Amino acid sequence: MPRQPKVQITRDPRADGSVTFGLRVRIAGGDERVSLGNESEGWDESRVEKARKQLLAKIELGLWSPRPDARAVPGDAEPTFRELATDWLEARRRNPAIRPRTIELNEWQLRRYLAPFFGELLPSQITRNTIKEYRQRIHTENAQIRDAEASGGPLRDPRSGLRLRTLGNDSINKSLRTLASILDEAEDGGWIDRNVARERRTREPLERRHNRGVLDLDEFSALLEAARQIDNRHLPLTVERAEQVRLLRDVAGLSWKEIGDRIGVAPTTAIYLHGCRDDEAATTCGVRRAIIATLGFAGPRVGELCLLDNQDINLARARFSIRDSKTDAGVRLVDIHPALLDELSSYFAGRAPATMDAPAFPTRARTRRDRSNVLQRVVHPIVARANAMRAERDEPPILAHVTPHTFRRTYITFMVAAGYDLPYVQAQVGHVDPTTTLAIYAQLIAGHDRDQLRAEIRSLLGVDQPSQDAAQRPLRTRPETSAVTSLRSNQKAGNGRATHR
Repeated sequence: MPRQPKVQITRDPRADGSVTFGLRVRIAGGDERVSLGNESEGWDESRVEKARKQLLAKIELGLWSPRPDARAVPGDAEPTFRELATDWLEARRRNPAIRPRTIELNEWQLRRYLAPFFGELLPSQITRNTIKEYRQRIHTENAQIRDAEASGGPLRDPRSGLRLRTLGNDSINKSLRTLASILDEAEDGGWIDRNVARERRTREPLERRHNRGVLDLDEFSALLEAARQIDNRHLPLTVERAEQVRLLRDVAGLSWKEIGDRIGVAPTTAIYLHGCRDDEAATTCGVRRAIIATLGFAGPRVGELCLLDNQDINLARARFSIRDSKTDAGVRLVDIHPALLDELSSYFAGRAPATMDAPAFPTRARTRRDRSNVLQRVVHPIVARANAMRAERDEPPILAHVTPHTFRRTYITFMVAAGYDLPYVQAQVGHVDPTTTLAIYAQLIAGHDRDQLRAEIRSLLGVDQPSQDAAQRPLRTRPETSAVTSLRSNQKAGNGRATHR
């Protein structure tokens, strides 16, 4: 059976630091190069990839054929690692069983680390020593990044302009697993006898694990309070423009459109600025507090939270829907407990209007957040602020290594401690195996009075206090919701779903 035609991207670095792109076409026993252009002429990775796909489509339709004088190559000629990786990545893109997030990670590993180092090597030239040099180069770059950060001038990627970050041992090993998967193709093709990237000695030693515990009730409360304080602090320019908007609206009586035209912003932005006050004692729920509350009171994965749109959150029915997840069980409806209902009601009532298909928890620029944004822009500043608050109160710091996933473990632990039955908790967090829910996450605090702990957690969730006035409930500030909505939320989230022991 003849080999399928292949079109691979070639990159030729120039003395001035630019790259000239081309395509290598291997078809019908021939090997032909097609020149495209230099970066200075507007060629970049996305444009070259589009040209590659267009040429491949022409070949498949019979609209392109190699020149008669194209250099002939043996049918089993060994490809370079870059060529092999290009075909490997393209095959994964066509595989519907592989999630887009995984493809993005593989593409980043190849573009940032693997292709620059192994790109022009033949698979047979990749040895244990080659892989060792690859690891050493990453550690050298890590040291340069740390030195630059210490001197106040962080290194940046010359192409994207993004700040360079160090790569930990676990991430290095993940890139080596990707390398091994690509070299499996070379082993299957007979170009290598043994895949050295599969050997354990090529791996970096595992780093010491952070404290992957759960948050105590008081720690979670401190994080919510810290989020509220950060949400209600604005940049000086924002505070200045907000005062100008209030003057134009409350004193001059201008419409939102007139105000927007006067200060050069959209009417919706003018509405948002009208409510901006640099007041740490304010009781409104901002986006950071809404994110922390959703993570801690509902337990979604951070990727699931980032994908939530306004239309996915139904406050009237006290639930939100996860439409995309890492497993089939992860596609689910999640109940909104009364405490979270209060937080989200306050959040949506106080923010600028947005379309139903807009992100539920957008960035300042109204774009969708990703995992890195939630960790760096939300979790880390809130933990720092919470620890500063606790130090002022002579309270111990939060010692757990807090990530977005910490809130998921905390939520499940709280739910089990509060007496909810395991199948319900499993369905709420989207676990396939109940042993994952119980054995890994249900870390009940030893030595606590179980009855007292259960009462405290259920009070935190708000499920045992349907008659208590909303303003008196702990950790909650929101506009009043209807009695029917509150009753439905309490019944759904509390009364019928817990097993009291």
